[in-house]
Amino acid sequence: MIELDIKVGIGAGPLRLGTTRQQTRVLMNNLGYPLEAEEGALDYFCENAIQLEHKGDLVRFIGISDHKEIECTYHGQDMFDIDAKELFSLVAKNEPITPQESPGETYFFSHQGINLWEADEQYDRKGGYTRPVYAQAGIETPTGVITNEYQIA
Repeated sequence: MIELDIKVGIGAGPLRLGTTRQQTRVLMNNLGYPLEAEEGALDYFCENAIQLEHKGDLVRFIGISDHKEIECTYHGQDMFDIDAKELFSLVAKNEPITPQESPGETYFFSHQGINLWEADEQYDRKGGYTRPVYAQAGIETPTGVITNEYQIA
């Protein structure tokens, strides 16, 4: 089991924004989750439930989907065991500006660097597929925040 607590501007659990590709591959391997696939700037771990996107050699985005081996939390709340509207509200209350919506019900909270992607009942593994839950939660460096001397403009 890997615990991935989302921390704004930092990362998720032991995964850190701004670390090198090799550092995260070694870390994940040591945690028992070796690299499963690589596609261009993307690395996938834990049956593709953890997605790392790189800019150059540095982690710029950490995407997390529900998986039996993952506990993903934000402010103490399991991000995959909560109705999508409730999770949206929880993240939005920590966002000073209106989140940006993309087609397909994807939201980006730019101040926190948090993405919530596609809510649907099919992703509600923990609640018996009865409520809309986001398919993926992601974290990236918020605009203007520097992590390990890496900045996203």
